[in-house]
Amino acid sequence: MVISNNIESEEVDCVQIKNIIPHYINHTASKEDIQKVEEHLSKCENCRNYLSTLWEKDDREIKQLVSSQNKRRGCDLFTIFVLGAAGVMVIFLVSLLFRKG
Repeated sequence: MVISNNIESEEVDCVQIKNIIPHYINHTASKEDIQKVEEHLSKCENCRNYLSTLWEKDDREIKQLVSSQNKRRGCDLFTIFVLGAAGVMVIFLVSLLFRKG
């Protein structure tokens, strides 16, 4: 079972790293992400190959990847904001219902 968990963990790491690599190439990744990518690349041939193929791609393709990831992050932040605002409204309305006075 430990081997299975390690494999699943590596796959999750690879997914995360592959999402960061376009930012790594464009020099827009954070220092923490750069360190994480470089550490992972030292151990993972699959991700090194992925990086190589991206290096060979046209800059426009890489910028499209980064742009699509940024849009997705923006949507995620908007969703979090909307859900948070809805939560605050629910708390406010419940407090009005149970208000003494």
